[in-house]
Amino acid sequence: MYGIAYTPYRVIDECPTLEEAEEDIAILMKHTRRVRTYTTLCESVNRVLMRHASEGRLSVLFGVWIDNNDMDHLEIQ
Repeated sequence: MYGIAYTPYRVIDECPTLEEAEEDIAILMKHTRRVRTYTTLCESVNRVLMRHASEGRLSVLFGVWIDNNDMDHLEIQ
């Protein structure tokens, strides 16, 4: 598989814990080394993805959803 698009939410608008993010990314890495996210707002996910990326084990594309609301500024920061 070339890559996987990943949205981290298990519950709407609730970021996973660090442990849950580790579990999710471990599952994804069994199938691909390329991941695209749909948000940058989950610090737990960002930490896990960036660690794997900095070790050269994963390519990451951080995606943001821009629809002209207050959350956009958080995504872009």
